[in-house]
Order: sequence, then structure tokens, then C-alpha cells
Amino acid sequence: MAVTDHAYALSIDPETTAWLLNETGAYSRQWAMYRQARTLLERALTIRENHLGPDHPDTAVSLNNLALVLHDQGDLSQARAFLERALTIRQVCLGHDHPETADSLDSLALVLHDVGDLSAAQECYGRALAIREARLGADHPDLAWTLTSLGSLLQDQGDLHQARTLYERALAIREARLGADHPDTVRSRERLAAVVAALENRE
Repeated sequence: MAVTDHAYALSIDPETTAWLLNETGAYSRQWAMYRQARTLLERALTIRENHLGPDHPDTAVSLNNLALVLHDQGDLSQARAFLERALTIRQVCLGHDHPETADSLDSLALVLHDVGDLSAAQECYGRALAIREARLGADHPDLAWTLTSLGSLLQDQGDLHQARTLYERALAIREARLGADHPDTVRSRERLAAVVAALENRE
């Protein structure tokens, strides 16, 4: 909070202040300081809406980040509304196949999954996957995130074979790009082991 308070005291321009608020809010979320993160991100969103407009790509960034905190706090309805706004902005301003559009699709799919709209969540994950494969390549770490998320959805739907295929792809990407001991790689290995065990128990 101190960094952003200094920004106001030093009369730093609004866009820089909003950026500082957004970055500090995102950092707070990583450490599960959700109340602080929400306050910071709400301030960033207000600044960006007032100074850049409600339909600016940077406003979409604030909407997306604030929505993730709301999701963490269990406010799925408001999180969904913000993510739908962010997705619309990015599709209009950046294009339907932009990587940031894929970010919004991934985030929206997460919320849709949690509210039980599995069909819509799968569609969003599928679109995000196609964008990332086309724009970032078949071995990009961001692609592994979408593969893992889609795999989790399919696992919840009982499609363990397809979930296993997606987890294997995600693990291969992470081992190659992040290394065998990276935390994300370790989590991928654990997910794959769990679904393999579940398949074996079916036999």
C-alpha cells in the first residue's frame, strides 16, 4: 500500500498510479491477501475507467485481475460479470485471436467451471487453447495452463482418458520449458499421476 500512497503524494500521473495499484494488487493476491488486493485493484479500475474509458484494454486488465480476486473470495457472480466485460473489450480492441483474449477466456472458463456451467467453460477453454497454439506455439508455458485447466474440467466430467492426454501434453511442455523441478512441473506430474491411478482403479 505504501508504494501507491507515495504515488499519490508525489502527484504521479494517473496511468502510472493505476499500473502500480494493479501490480501491487496482483502481488497481494499471490500471497492470499485478498482484502488488500481487492481494495488496490478496485482503485486501479476506477482510475482507468475515469482516465482511459470503460472500454480501454488497460481497463480490461483491471477488470480481469479484480475478477480473479472476487473469484478467490467466492463472489462468482460479480467475477463472471467483470470477466465478460473484459472479454468483450479485448475482442473488440485487440481481436478475437489475441493472446490477451485467451487470458480472458481462460479466466472466464475458471468461473464458469466453478458455477457448474461446464459446457460453456469447455467452449472457453477450447477457444483459449486454439488461440495460444496459433499465436504462441505448441510448447509455450501459457499453453500448459490451458491444457491443465481443460484437463481438470474433463476429469470432473469423467473423461479421464482425454484428461490424461491433456495432462501429458502439459507436463511435457513444462519439463521442457520450465525444468523437472519447477513447482508447476511438479503439480503437473501429480495431476497426471492422480488421473492414471483413477484409470487403473476403473479396470
